[in-house]
Amino acid sequence: EEVLYEHPKVKEAAVVGASHAVRGEILVAHVVPADAHRAEARHLARELREHCRRHLSEYKVPRRFVLVDEIPKTLVGKPLRRLIREAEAGKAQEEAAE
Repeated sequence: EEVLYEHPKVKEAAVVGASHAVRGEILVAHVVPADAHRAEARHLARELREHCRRHLSEYKVPRRFVLVDEIPKTLVGKPLRRLIREAEAGKAQEEAAE
């Protein structure tokens, strides 16, 4: 998350582990783009992946980037990773059903 926060187009970020059929678990980054860069959302995920590859070991680079409007937080302002993981689990179940 610290590496993602270093990128100028990132306002907020939270990284969680999500179930994966082949790998067992993958890293998924939920990112809130900075206001000026919301229109570039399609290219932002690719840019963030390259940024992470330059600054992290390969196994630490998130496999998927999800651009969101906001990240759920606790009363003290920490990301509610449990809710993000549950959302990812719901997506995995939908994909498995298809």
